Amino acid sequence: MACHQIDVPLTAVARTIEQDEGFRALLDRLQELLSQNVAAALYRSAMEGSVSAQQFYLKNRPPPEWPQLTPDDSPAMNDLTDDELLNEVRENAARLSAFLAAPASCPSDENPA
Repeated sequence: MACHQIDVPLTAVARTIEQDEGFRALLDRLQELLSQNVAAALYRSAMEGSVSAQQFYLKNRPPPEWPQLTPDDSPAMNDLTDDELLNEVRENAARLSAFLAAPASCPSDENPA
């Protein structure tokens, strides 16, 4: 669409991207900046109370102290029986309760002055 607006054939842009390392680097940097803008908007939305934004953010960037599940730890839910699924929920609830009950630590708590 943008190529059409400035009357530049898409093939010319594709060829330039392929052949001009500097142009390609500029496009890569532009994509990084655009992604950062979206991430900032997502974060702002999460901080303003959007539960779906909070869930998405935490699912993709959980705090380092949160327990991390590996693919081996999380069986395919579709393959579980009802009893196995219920047991999985209970185990995760117990782990979450234990995590939430643990005292929070701040980086300043680890190295007192």
